[in-house]
Amino acid sequence: MIKTLSSLFQSDVLASTSVIVVSFPRSGHHALIGFLSRVSDFSSNYCEFYSCERHNGETIECPKKHVPWRLKKNGCGAGNGFIKNHDFNLEVPYTRRVRYVVQYRHPFHSIQSWYEMERDKGKAVGDWPTFFAAKLQFWEAFMQKWVIDHGAKANVYCLPYETLTTWDKIESVAKFAGAALEERKKPSEPNYKPSRVFNADALPDAEKVEARLLPLLKAGGVMPLFGQNRL
Repeated sequence: MIKTLSSLFQSDVLASTSVIVVSFPRSGHHALIGFLSRVSDFSSNYCEFYSCERHNGETIECPKKHVPWRLKKNGCGAGNGFIKNHDFNLEVPYTRRVRYVVQYRHPFHSIQSWYEMERDKGKAVGDWPTFFAAKLQFWEAFMQKWVIDHGAKANVYCLPYETLTTWDKIESVAKFAGAALEERKKPSEPNYKPSRVFNADALPDAEKVEARLLPLLKAGGVMPLFGQNRL
């Protein structure tokens, strides 16, 4: 019997992974991993599987290092149990045997930051309205899958960008992931400032677009940007 791509993907995930950090791009992932490394051993078992690296850029010796990410099927060839994934193709499987930390942010902020990052790297991002429309469609599908469909399940930890401001929150993520807490010197609170100014003038009907997204924002605990939508 020929296995489907989905079944191969899922079997690879279950082989070595205990936690998948499913992060919408530009939603504070690197800040989270840095903070976790201050309170636990999370980073020593972490894999940025797109590049086979630790959070600090240290290379992981892995037989999958030169394999395109679409063919890695999310599993870490080096056996690390905490894996980052953006779920770009929305094919990361949900299973009760894996824990998921789901990171997201208001789409206006994350997509604007994503656009700026790609542009500054010299990538061909095209015009802003087209980029925004495509990424917003992805954000909506991401939120539907991970927050609406799975967010209330016991093995899913939803983590809005704005909540990474206390060590209590960071330690709760570490405990959920099963990382061993460690006593280390750290600032009184995480050095984290989640505010960002969105250029509403660059997006026609921004308030109306946000109004359409209110059910997803509310479900994810994300504060709307426009006053009328906060009522």
